[in-house]
Amino acid sequence: FILFIESKCNYTAPELFEQVLFNSKSDVWSLGCVLFKMATGYSPFDGHTAQEIKILVCNESRRKLTLS
Repeated sequence: FILFIESKCNYTAPELFEQVLFNSKSDVWSLGCVLFKMATGYSPFDGHTAQEIKILVCNESRRKLTLS
């Protein structure tokens, strides 16, 4: 159960972590995270726990996209 929750955090928009009002931009954020993972094979945020991912997302500390 915990693994399920933590895996969904990789696609959670910052406003959802901060528990403020959200709109369709949150969906676009999540879609962007899914597309990033589809294109690269890894999540844009390199956290191992839900708390680590929350900190990375809220501080905009995403992985750099590297093309080979």
